[in-house]
Amino acid sequence: MNVQEMLQALRQYKPEPRHFTPCKIMFELGSPVILSVPWLMFDGLIAYALAQDILGPAWHELDFRKPMPIAACLTLPLERRAFGSDFVYAASCSRLEPSSSSTTRIRKRVVTDSLEFLDGAPSRVDTVRGDLKSYDMTMPAVSARTCMFHAVGDPAELNRLCRMVDCLGKKRALGFGRVIGYRVEPEDADRSFFLDPGGPGELVNKPLPVAALPALGLGGIVDKPAAMLAYKPPYWDPAGMAWCICPEGF
Repeated sequence: MNVQEMLQALRQYKPEPRHFTPCKIMFELGSPVILSVPWLMFDGLIAYALAQDILGPAWHELDFRKPMPIAACLTLPLERRAFGSDFVYAASCSRLEPSSSSTTRIRKRVVTDSLEFLDGAPSRVDTVRGDLKSYDMTMPAVSARTCMFHAVGDPAELNRLCRMVDCLGKKRALGFGRVIGYRVEPEDADRSFFLDPGGPGELVNKPLPVAALPALGLGGIVDKPAAMLAYKPPYWDPAGMAWCICPEGF
């Protein structure tokens, strides 16, 4: 399967908006989760699982040093809230409960795949000393029993895709963030934007672009803390960042 065939396969996926309903997604965890920011994003998690499901074995042929426009070609089984020519997904960030934070040390090794192309490449890589030595990196780790998300989407399809998620967060190959169970449940209210909509604990539940607040009917929260954040997949892409109201309660 070449790149164009992969992109076409992604475009052919069509979710059914008539099935969209508020729901709560809970993952049971069997090991600490390593995070680079205080939260995970549910739409990013579903995009990752859905792309693997559609591409099948071709997923493992991708060269992630040359990213494909997967997110631009893929419509997720989540409700879109439009503002201007852009949109945000009705999908929250993660809430880890009950949580306790600590740190862990991860051994980092220099990638030596390209050394053979250098003039005078070393015959032996010394990982103990010199420029190519291994080193320890301290990373934050959160211990919790559950990781909870809220969304408006197709519960049956979200249930199917969550079945493919075996780990959350970073350093999954080392056993961190191991998922030992999950469930998708209906909710009586949409909590994708606010944890307790209309209540005293009305905490912002995902990064919300300041430019989108009037169109989303949320102009009253412009005085909340804001920062440059990504607000939809792919979250690793700096081009997708905007001035956003920050998630609260972390």
